Amino acid sequence: MESQLEKFFTKEGSIGLILAIGPDGARFKEIKPQVAVSHDTVSNRIDEARNIDLVNTEPTSDVGTTFRNTLSEAGLVCYSGMVELGLDKAHAEYVDAIKKYNNLSEEYTDKAGDKRQWFNWFVESDALANSLLDNAENSTFQRYAPGMILPEPLQDALSRGSIEPLLTSESDDIDILLWKFMYYPPKPDQEDIEEFDSENSGGSADGI
Repeated sequence: MESQLEKFFTKEGSIGLILAIGPDGARFKEIKPQVAVSHDTVSNRIDEARNIDLVNTEPTSDVGTTFRNTLSEAGLVCYSGMVELGLDKAHAEYVDAIKKYNNLSEEYTDKAGDKRQWFNWFVESDALANSLLDNAENSTFQRYAPGMILPEPLQDALSRGSIEPLLTSESDDIDILLWKFMYYPPKPDQEDIEEFDSENSGGSADGI
């Protein structure tokens, strides 16, 4: 039977919430504003996190009109597991990746070109994805969260040593490590790259 904790962590935004709150002085707090902007679903998880004792809410004013969320002892255990897996790094890089991707997308659309830069971005994205997977694979999965089972697409990706299951999965319960990949466009086929190289090996009048 699925535990409350397992059920909670299969929902979108759950890992983001724990990372966003973090312990006092956590390095992840530096990108908390981006978390709130990028993932509206994080706020939807707060009541559920309180109900299963992952988060404590304390009043910060005498009249009780303002509150502060902190991680409970169980929440801190979960946070430690996420850091062990490198998910805090993954989420920080995800926020940066989305910004960079959007900038590249606008530039690509406006100029209808610089395809070389576009392909370089694909290569860089793949390298980063594989680096994150290696980090996860070399970590202690038991510390991911007490009693939690890793999402199937992530298990599949780790067992195959490939990010393909992450890129093709239609599941909506994967969370932070995979959010980063969901927004990447499909990797161009090798034939497309070779065709581009062939067409542009001698340069062109319009510079594309």
